[in-house]
Amino acid sequence: MSTIKLKGSSSGEAAVTVAAAAGTPTFILPTTVGSAGQVLQNSSTPGTLEFANAGKILQVKQVVKSDTTSVGTTNGGATAPAAISGLVESITMTSSSNKVLILVSLNLARQPQGVIITAGLTRGGTDIAANTGGNDDGFVQSYVGGAEASMMVAPMIHLDTSPGAGTHTYQVTWRVDSHVGYLNRYHGSDSYKSQSSITLLEVAA
Repeated sequence: MSTIKLKGSSSGEAAVTVAAAAGTPTFILPTTVGSAGQVLQNSSTPGTLEFANAGKILQVKQVVKSDTTSVGTTNGGATAPAAISGLVESITMTSSSNKVLILVSLNLARQPQGVIITAGLTRGGTDIAANTGGNDDGFVQSYVGGAEASMMVAPMIHLDTSPGAGTHTYQVTWRVDSHVGYLNRYHGSDSYKSQSSITLLEVAA
């Protein structure tokens, strides 16, 4: 085996050793030193090395909403989809080919029983996760036919496969088919509260 030894300016040395049956590989080093936390890997051209982020989850952004709010009015009719104040988050992509995984957790209640709460998700004001073909189109619906005092967790999970380059803003929306819907509390009192959140994860392509 052949070894190349690189001596430190004051002490020590680092060694690079080639296997006995070395073959004929050629490696081309990157032209930059990369950044903290990155690893050296083969690029799309075998033998040409590049620095890349380790792992698939490149960054995580989260907003938690702990205050309460409501949509609709007592004895009122259906409402148009509206943004839930405070459940909005932005993410700046590190690559135009990456994806965004959106995780939403909503704590919902309604009054009276039988009210349907429909939640949705937008990117830059455009609906990206709505079902179609129903009377109350949306990403998730909360419907409970039992005691109206209950509060339930409604999750949303959506993979945005082609957001593109730049900064993208994701907003949670909601509506009711009648009467009133509540977030982070049950309808009879705001003495019993919870939290809701939106989490964005940039996923490497």
